[in-house]
Amino acid sequence: MDLALKGKNVVVVGGSSNIGRAISLAFAREGAGVAVVARHVDDCQKVADVAMNQGASRAIAIGADVTKLLDVERMIQETLREFNKIDVLVISMGWNTLGYFTDIDPKWWGKIIDTNYINVLNCFKVVLPLMTNQKSGNIVTITSVIGRKGDPTESVYGGLKAAEILFSRCIAQQAASDRVRINCVAPGLTVPVGPETLGGDSVWKGTFTPEQQEELIKEAEELIPLGKVAKPTDVAYAVLFLASDVTAGHITGTVLGVDGGLYMGW
Repeated sequence: MDLALKGKNVVVVGGSSNIGRAISLAFAREGAGVAVVARHVDDCQKVADVAMNQGASRAIAIGADVTKLLDVERMIQETLREFNKIDVLVISMGWNTLGYFTDIDPKWWGKIIDTNYINVLNCFKVVLPLMTNQKSGNIVTITSVIGRKGDPTESVYGGLKAAEILFSRCIAQQAASDRVRINCVAPGLTVPVGPETLGGDSVWKGTFTPEQQEELIKEAEELIPLGKVAKPTDVAYAVLFLASDVTAGHITGTVLGVDGGLYMGW
């Protein structure tokens, strides 16, 4: 099926690592132009090079810290100089530290808030007016099943991901009359396929030993009705579905779970 994404211009925030990387390359294979955005421009350039090899009409790398509004404004200006128009924005960022709320050092609160919510506010603040003015556009935010279901060891993160979902739905109501669609994808545990797919700020880097990662996957698989964790491409294909006017042209304000049934439970 032709998703009619060829020639569209897509910005993927967090596009250099794991899920974001898979999303960048999925759009590339559809023939879209892709701006790969993350803090480390070298990581972005590596993905942009692969994107060109996989069929992107154009691929650029932009280094930006989207937890800072000025960086987002600069990032969008750079993108518009190259692409002239932004058709799709995907926000694929997250950071977390596991533990019960009373055990988490408050020094981490700021980083969790910035990386899981402030970045979303900044990106919407800059990109939404562009899309409403052009009377077209599509925004997909990558949230989490934890923002729908909750987990006692991810309370701060889960609360912010829940806020991201409700915020996106509020803006979807505002923007619908301007033909801007806004949706969320809520993955469960999504394990990187290898260290080469991780950017410099990935939570997977140095967080788990190989043995700990295997134990985490095993524990997750016991809870997931389908009995397996997600691959980054599972999430990427869900994003393509929502970004395409062919497959999701009448869908806005929704949350698409890619969690193996974890949200519905047993």
